[in-house]
Amino acid sequence: MKALVLQHLLEMGSIKSLLKTQSKDINKLKKQLTSMIVARNTVVLFCYSNGISAIEIAELLGCTRQMVYKIIETDKKDEEE
Repeated sequence: MKALVLQHLLEMGSIKSLLKTQSKDINKLKKQLTSMIVARNTVVLFCYSNGISAIEIAELLGCTRQMVYKIIETDKKDEEE
């Protein structure tokens, strides 16, 4: 089945177009992911600085407390530079 699809794409001459589209989509998603990570980190720092424990933040985010502490430590390093 995959071979037939690939053969059809080759016949259509659209593989280059498909790769360009996928590359653009991947780059767009990378930018969105970066924005979402920045937003998450901002919320983590806000919550932590307002008295919410790292454990509670981690539970709410569905991540480990180590990840929360990593975000906090990274922010402290960035402030020092």
